[in-house]
Amino acid sequence: MNRKPPRNGTKQEILNTLLVDGNALFKTGFNGASGVYNRDAVHVGGIYQFITVLRKLLTENLYHQVYVFWDGTFSGKLRYEFYPDYKSARGKDFINGTHPVDESEVNQKLRISEYLEELFIR
Repeated sequence: MNRKPPRNGTKQEILNTLLVDGNALFKTGFNGASGVYNRDAVHVGGIYQFITVLRKLLTENLYHQVYVFWDGTFSGKLRYEFYPDYKSARGKDFINGTHPVDESEVNQKLRISEYLEELFIR
């Protein structure tokens, strides 16, 4: 896709950037592929789905840059301040930035981060 030539007559290429909500993509895969295990009987559904969806997007060759964003420690705090019942059933402490930890979830997120580094995706 090309832009209209600037005044000097040269064309500028449009660089497409893919922004990925890492938490949303991971959580969908983690919960949706709850029956996916590796040969050591370790749940890897979040990794499998995350990489599968990302691979599909990348094979379309539409993007020049890819960035994956993850929720931070205090994500949702602003919404919580406006509406205290915001995601109240999830057990997250928006004041202190803590939430219940699922070891499998944490391990899979770390592996995905390592894979993304190897793919030069920041």
